[in-house]
Amino acid sequence: TFPYIAPEQYLRCRDDPRSDLFALGAMLYALATGRKPFGVPETLRGVRKRLWRDPEPPRAIRPEIPEWLQEIILRALSVDPMRPPPPPPPPPP
Repeated sequence: TFPYIAPEQYLRCRDDPRSDLFALGAMLYALATGRKPFGVPETLRGVRKRLWRDPEPPRAIRPEIPEWLQEIILRALSVDPMRPPPPPPPPPP
């Protein structure tokens, strides 16, 4: 379904297991935060935004999520897995 489709599937080049890791990351994100990482797109056009936008870091939604879990989730959701994940948000005041 659209909330879990990997960027390479959108680009029609599903020839490696990274798309399965993306789907796993999307499920982990939803389980950890109670939200889907990129909202609920209803069309393939709505899926396109994930090609250039990172999801909100899970700890920004639920600060009790361990940093290590956030890193795993963000790495799985990365369009370019070689790119480092975004820096964590500052701790709440």
